[in-house]
Amino acid sequence: MRKKLLPYLESLGALLLIIAASLIAGGKDIGFISIKLHPFMAVVVYIASWYGVREGRFAGLAAAVAYIACVYANQKIMSIWVMFEFDAYFPPAVLTFTGFTLGEIRERFKRKAVELQGRIDLLEEKFKAADEHLKVLNYTNAELEKAVVGNFSTFSVLYESAKKLDTTDRQELAAAVEDILAHQLSFNAFALYLKDKEGFVRAGGRWTTAPPERLSQARGLAQMAIEHKAVKSVRDTVRRRAGEAQGAQPEEALMAGPLLDSNGRLNGFIEVYDVPFLKFNPNSIRMFEMIAEWIAKTIERIDEFEWHKSKNILDEALDLYNYTYLQRRLKEEVDRAARYAMPLSLAIMRFQDVDQIPAPSLIRLLKSINRILKTHLTDVDIVSKYKTDDQLCILMIAKGDEEAAERLEKIRADIAAFEFRPYRDPGREFRFRTEFDSYQMSDETQDDLVGRVERKFSAPS
Repeated sequence: MRKKLLPYLESLGALLLIIAASLIAGGKDIGFISIKLHPFMAVVVYIASWYGVREGRFAGLAAAVAYIACVYANQKIMSIWVMFEFDAYFPPAVLTFTGFTLGEIRERFKRKAVELQGRIDLLEEKFKAADEHLKVLNYTNAELEKAVVGNFSTFSVLYESAKKLDTTDRQELAAAVEDILAHQLSFNAFALYLKDKEGFVRAGGRWTTAPPERLSQARGLAQMAIEHKAVKSVRDTVRRRAGEAQGAQPEEALMAGPLLDSNGRLNGFIEVYDVPFLKFNPNSIRMFEMIAEWIAKTIERIDEFEWHKSKNILDEALDLYNYTYLQRRLKEEVDRAARYAMPLSLAIMRFQDVDQIPAPSLIRLLKSINRILKTHLTDVDIVSKYKTDDQLCILMIAKGDEEAAERLEKIRADIAAFEFRPYRDPGREFRFRTEFDSYQMSDETQDDLVGRVERKFSAPS
């Protein structure tokens, strides 16, 4: 209420103050009527331009009334004819007009200001709504990015795992399984068991406490997984600590997955003993289940590959026995040499810089060398491929050191006489090295004989 009355009180107070000032100044010109730009105008302009139309009208009318009152008050001092002059009523009219006009202008500005403030408030509300919407969009985008990254990460894991499992070698398989479970799935401890005639043998893995190297049958969670033919897991496990009297106890498995071939036959299983807390989730279990299935298919493919290799002992294109057949025959001949005290010699021929020989030239070279070897060997001797394409193996049955050395010297001379030039550089002559050794009664297995021959390549030729 006081705020509403304040403009009116200010108007009256200012007018009275001006009149009082004129009285104090001598009282001859009450209200300073003789001044052309009357002081009352300042009051009207201030009130009208500051407060608005109502206050401006009041200030204009009050100033006009005060001005006329001052004119009447001054008639005792001035001539009475002043009351009938136009100049006596023109200033009140101007004061009234000024109050009305400036008040109306101020009111329009106030309405515009209110309208603009309304627009500003509306825009602020829209900005707030847009900001909230943007936050929702950013959150949704972040979640989508997480999903995309997660899916891409899953795809990358599966792709890398599939590449590593593209092998037909059992040793490479064990290394691939260890790499996949340790680096792709982030498992800390696990073991791969493969089935053999006596049960299950540990083929690889990582662990803190070593699990048994051999099992006659599956145990615990692994047995459950085999019975259900699916990956099984537990959410928590009790780790049994080793006591001095009890000895070391194997860790209990958190997860286990059977390795089944396409016909459902068991080839082995995987036990997982330690998984990071955040990785032990349904998604990780599904990934493990999928990779276990791939590992099982790889084992089946290796078994099939080895079976075909065992049946196909000869590389017909080169007329050379394969390495699998050599291993089997070498074991048989070493056993025969040990049983009957028969001489036996093994030679390995290693080509130099085979990576500089084009594939067609290498095939022609192997065929030519094979024909040279057969001219110096007997029908019972065996020429076969060795571990890599740059090596041949010669198994000389019933031949001791002297005879084997003599035959190999003739073979070297004949190969040198042909002056083979298989390299990409046509001016470069073919280089190779041959080392051999004979069976000794102290040899326990064929690996001892092979090891002595291979070690000779480490010495200068």
